[in-house]
Amino acid sequence: MERALYARGLTLQGSFHEGGEILKSLKTPQDPQIYLFIASWHLDQWQYNKAIAPLRKCIKLHPDPYIRMVARLNLCSSLVSVNNKIAAEKEILALLKKAKKQNLRLLTGNLLEVYAQHLIQNDSYSKAQGVLDEARDLLASADNKSQFYVRKWETIMRVKQGSLPPEALQSLRREALTLQDFESVRDCDFHLGLTVKNTDL
Repeated sequence: MERALYARGLTLQGSFHEGGEILKSLKTPQDPQIYLFIASWHLDQWQYNKAIAPLRKCIKLHPDPYIRMVARLNLCSSLVSVNNKIAAEKEILALLKKAKKQNLRLLTGNLLEVYAQHLIQNDSYSKAQGVLDEARDLLASADNKSQFYVRKWETIMRVKQGSLPPEALQSLRREALTLQDFESVRDCDFHLGLTVKNTDL
């Protein structure tokens, strides 16, 4: 576990290659937490498809119920990112039911944000707005980043609908840079590129 923690520390500092080499050398991890580290290494590099298998391993093997739910949240996000519509919807709705039953407000709010992303990708804007409103209420007292994600997807949705100009994404991108949230910077560039048909973004 010590080597895995060291590797995770390296990846958090941006040393993906060195940290990844250590994680890959752990052929059959004894501690299921290591599967979450491996998944996080892939997620940090936007390799969502490669994160799915270790997330499923963590969900199957980890003894802590809350860690399993966090892994399921990341699995939902990964399935949405690779646009696996059927699996994403099934996993999101199952986890949403469980999180609400246990009154896990932060996890529920973050999952609703992922669900909204899924709905926006599939042009279900009316339903997505209701989901974002619910997420906003749950995350009202959460950290700035959680609230930012709700505003991010609401802005992306409105730009896609044409009710906001593309410049709104540029403003959102600047805010993402301030937060050092490079995945959101990438999301802004992607949707701005779609909106203005700029393939260089």
